[in-house]
Amino acid sequence: MTDTFEDRKADLPAELRAALKEFTAWSQAQLLNEQNESTPTEPLYHYTGEEAIRGILTNQHIWCFRHLHQRDKTEFEYSLDIAREVMRSVGWDDDPFKRLLGTGLDDMLYANSLADAFEFYLFSLSRHRDDPQQWREYGQGGKGFAIGFAPSLFQPDVHTLSDKVERELARRARCVR
Repeated sequence: MTDTFEDRKADLPAELRAALKEFTAWSQAQLLNEQNESTPTEPLYHYTGEEAIRGILTNQHIWCFRHLHQRDKTEFEYSLDIAREVMRSVGWDDDPFKRLLGTGLDDMLYANSLADAFEFYLFSLSRHRDDPQQWREYGQGGKGFAIGFAPSLFQPDVHTLSDKVERELARRARCVR
């Protein structure tokens, strides 16, 4: 199917098209605002050992690992619990659309294995330049390295949302029909 999401909305009533346009503008503004609020403004640090820093310098890239291979499995579960808590709070909203969205996403996060749905990788960073626990666990007991990354590395390079989001929403809408 090569028609655009806009083309597929052409058959909808004008009021619904206007509501979709308004929601799209609102959601993009919200997501961009959240992106801007969560973008680091201070350096972040990666603690590592001698062998790993040799690999980083030799290969000129950081090794990321699949979330299922985390040393501390509770870190991902903790993040997922936070996401579900946010979705549950949205689910208590008076607005019926927000309620459906919040409860639906919460249910999706609860019922589905994110490992099956998403393929993503992690790279651990700390806000703390000299943290004893980080040195112990990741910096070879203080004999390793803490690599500092400038905040500019984490700045978004675009200030619009990817069109991949719209294509994915359209794909999912076709699956629901």
